[in-house]
Amino acid sequence: MKRNTYIDYLKGIAIIMVVLGHCWKLPQDVFRLIYSIHMPLFFAISGYLLAGREDEPLGRFIVKKAKTLLIPYIVFCLVSCVFRVIILEKSLSVKEAVTAVLLGGENLIIIFNYALWFLPVLFISIVLFKLLLCFKKKEYIVGISVLVLFVISPRIQAYVYSAYNSEPIPQMFHVIPAAVLCLGVGYLCGRIGYLDRIQNKKIMNIAVAAVLAPILIALTIDNTEQIFHFETFLYMPLAFVLIHVLVVITNGNDNRCIEYLGKNSLYIYGIHRLVLFYIYEKEKQYMLFGSLSEKSLVDSLIMTVISIVVSLAITYPVLLLKEWIKPKIMCLLHINNREA
Repeated sequence: MKRNTYIDYLKGIAIIMVVLGHCWKLPQDVFRLIYSIHMPLFFAISGYLLAGREDEPLGRFIVKKAKTLLIPYIVFCLVSCVFRVIILEKSLSVKEAVTAVLLGGENLIIIFNYALWFLPVLFISIVLFKLLLCFKKKEYIVGISVLVLFVISPRIQAYVYSAYNSEPIPQMFHVIPAAVLCLGVGYLCGRIGYLDRIQNKKIMNIAVAAVLAPILIALTIDNTEQIFHFETFLYMPLAFVLIHVLVVITNGNDNRCIEYLGKNSLYIYGIHRLVLFYIYEKEKQYMLFGSLSEKSLVDSLIMTVISIVVSLAITYPVLLLKEWIKPKIMCLLHINNREA
């Protein structure tokens, strides 16, 4: 199947927002705008890519997702442990490391890579969503599920936060209903050919987006909710309309640099938080970006670029190895299939 380069472009935008959102000097208004959209966008993209692939056997699907999500999660956790012990020279017991990996979520703060919560949550959510696709009337079941989850997700989040009373929530399981909701919306968009429809009526859609954008931004910067903590019905509709505006504005764009970031977003996601934390530690010593408490979008953008470049540089040998091994494996599989 031909790779959709625009999906890579969207993932590139999303990973830039993720890294930028983790910069401590980011102004609060920009922070709220980013956090209203970046995680729902990642979940929705994953759902969109499932459209047309419903017939894949469940067992094979689970194994494939474990390889692409859980194994990287474990590897990035190990890298984070090494970072804490070797680079930062801070102690870490085996029990603390194992607890962080198994429980995930806020427990990952101890290895300075809280961002990794997303990978196991996506794995669990996408496997649960795949179960919905096992029914005959897939679109109907998904549509009903989306409506139900839209109603109950805020209630679940409110209940879980109240029950745990500021204690770390294991594997951020309270996010799963919202994640499945985003997967469902993305999947339904894929089924109706959402991107093609937007492209066919781009001028009209851009005009509507130009009117909506200022209103949405004004609503967003007054909204403090995020995908892992929202208790009202406003968050999800606002997130999806913002994503729609983003897609309308960017659909058809071609930027190889952003597409490259999208293709390698997993590597950036897994490493960038460590790079930012290292910058933060050095910043406390040398004050290269001024006061730690002073907010600056320019400084945040500079740190974002540095973090992305360093993350890619660290993982570049892995990328080279992957590109070298992949054709050889494909060749062996082709030979085995011919012999069979």
